[in-house]
Parts: sequence; C-alpha cells; structure tokens
Amino acid sequence: MLSGGEKARLALSKLTLQQANFLILDEPTNHLDIDSKEVLENALIDYEGTLLFVSHDRYFINRIANKVIELSADGAVTYLGDYDYYVEKLAIQTERAALLAAEKTPETLSTVVNDRKLSYAEEKAAVQQARKQQRAVEAVEREISETETLIDTLEHRLADPAIFGDVTQTQKYHQQLLDAQAALEQLMIDWEHLSS
Repeated sequence: MLSGGEKARLALSKLTLQQANFLILDEPTNHLDIDSKEVLENALIDYEGTLLFVSHDRYFINRIANKVIELSADGAVTYLGDYDYYVEKLAIQTERAALLAAEKTPETLSTVVNDRKLSYAEEKAAVQQARKQQRAVEAVEREISETETLIDTLEHRLADPAIFGDVTQTQKYHQQLLDAQAALEQLMIDWEHLSS
C-alpha cells in the first residue's frame, strides 16, 4: 500500500538500523521529495562507512561524492572529486585532444601572430616550445595519476581490518596518506600553472 517514495524511505530507514559499513545505492533520491532528499543527504554526509551509488542527480553527487568513477567500453576511470571536478577534467581532456589534433594539421604551420606571418625559425621555435610545454604537462599528469593511485592504495590499507589494532602501522599509513595528498595538491597547482 506504500507509494514509491514511502517504500524508498522505509528501505533507507531499515539500512540505517542495520548499521552496515558499506552501502550500495541505486538512484537513492528517486521518488523522494525535497525535504526527504535533504534528510537523506545529511544522513549520508554523516555516514562513516563507504558508499557506492549510481545517481543522475548532479546536486546529490556534488554533495555526497568524493570520487566519481566513469564506466565506458574502454574500462573504468576514477576521478578524485565531486561531479563538478569530473566535468572540469572532461573539458580539459577534450580541449587537450583538440589542441593535439590542431597541432597535427597543416594550418598550424602557417600561424599568424599580430597580423604577420612567423618566419620559419620563429615558427619552429614556437612548435618546439609548445611540444616542450605539452611534455611537461604530460609528465605532471603521469605524476598526478601515480599519486592518485598511491592515495587509493593507502586508503584501502587504512580500511583493512587487519591493521585496526596496529597503531604504529595505522599511523604510518595515515602519515603517508597525508604526504601523498599534499603532494597531489602541489601537483594540481603545477598542472594548472603549466596548462595556462
């Protein structure tokens, strides 16, 4: 006799009472009114376990997610951040692909700057500089990817029940995680500087 929204609220209430440390949610905000969505969002923000959810609600994703996993025919790609960060990274990747495609076209060989044609030497130097810049960006992106993988590994180690009693090991992994997160922040700053 319950409506869709009432069934969803009942199911979420039952999950809360079970005190599970891992939740898998499929479109949890469907059939919920605005007040119920806010209550759910606040409960999930306070939730100390792990959440894996599928949602088309961008506002919900931005409030709850700290990782976005993009699934495609090529596999899965993890982005450390909310939905806005994911969209920003996609835009950057699209722009980079367009720049690389433009770099390979013959039009780039006849670049005009300040209404004058570049000399062959100037053009060659500009292309070399652009390639050098691109290689530097790619190197930083590789470091970012490696650091994100390290952070993911350390987070998994910290979540491993086998080390819960080992304070020394937990502190070691926690410090490594803090160092990796700080390194990632610096790499992101370097990447932004190089990209601009």
